[in-house]
Amino acid sequence: MSNPLTELLTISLILASGLAWVAVLLRWLTERNGRAALPVAGPCEPGDTANVAVEAAPLGGSHGPECVDAPPNPRLPPSIPPPALWLGLGLLALFVSGQFIEMAYQIVPSLRPAVNEVADTSATNDGPSMLSRVRQAALLDALIGFLLLAALGSSPDGWRQNGIHADRLGEQVWQGLLGFQLAIGPVLLMVIFTALLNLRTEDSQHEFLRFLDEQGTMQAWLWVSLTAVIGAPLAEELLFRVILQGGLENLWHPAVAIIIAAVVFCGVHHFPDSLALLPLALILGVMYHRRRSLLSIVVVHATFNGVNLLLTALEQM
Repeated sequence: MSNPLTELLTISLILASGLAWVAVLLRWLTERNGRAALPVAGPCEPGDTANVAVEAAPLGGSHGPECVDAPPNPRLPPSIPPPALWLGLGLLALFVSGQFIEMAYQIVPSLRPAVNEVADTSATNDGPSMLSRVRQAALLDALIGFLLLAALGSSPDGWRQNGIHADRLGEQVWQGLLGFQLAIGPVLLMVIFTALLNLRTEDSQHEFLRFLDEQGTMQAWLWVSLTAVIGAPLAEELLFRVILQGGLENLWHPAVAIIIAAVVFCGVHHFPDSLALLPLALILGVMYHRRRSLLSIVVVHATFNGVNLLLTALEQM
């Protein structure tokens, strides 16, 4: 990172993330010491959400009574409607199999000439053709998000059970911003670490970011921003956290579900980004389990991608 503004912003984000971790740790210690003195939640009237505790508990911990109109209990595994589960698993299978096929092409020597030929033809990042790919990615993300939201709504309480609700919107957004602050520091440190190991090259940069470096028109920035900040966060969080992690929580301990979903999420991203994204994926998984809010994790993901675009823009200055 040669741009002074980029270096300053990176250092500031790492320091702010460290302070956020200290604050969260102190709060956790305080709540842990005072948890034994908390009164047991009693029955509440319909429409009363103020008496329902939605604060974090240990993974797989116990829970008390819950109001009918309260946000979904984050200690219980979500109930995923079968249409959404099968649709999501099918889309995940396509993502994962496509990534494995690409990795196989890169590993098997006999296939390397074909891969190199394709890479040579696409390395030019021709403006119109790459812009078309960005548009297709944005439309695909929108389609995936729409289909999964519709499938989750196929049961009467499907949205609410899977973290899609309008309760305490400000709190959900704030939790998302806090989650971003917790995630950005470890991710940036992993990026610096992989760069020191010479694992990062121009070829390893995401193709959309390379496209912005080489053909950074206003139209290109608009479509990449729509994809990275709106489409991808919604589609990927629905797939990896709501469907995959939520489904696994019905089978195994939540910690196992969080780790598996995080590894799969990182696996469909290109190396070495897959290593740097692991802290983000784990924090997203923990937040979804403990808060059961789709909006919060989408805010984390969208803010993270937006900051990455900002760093890219600063590098071009």
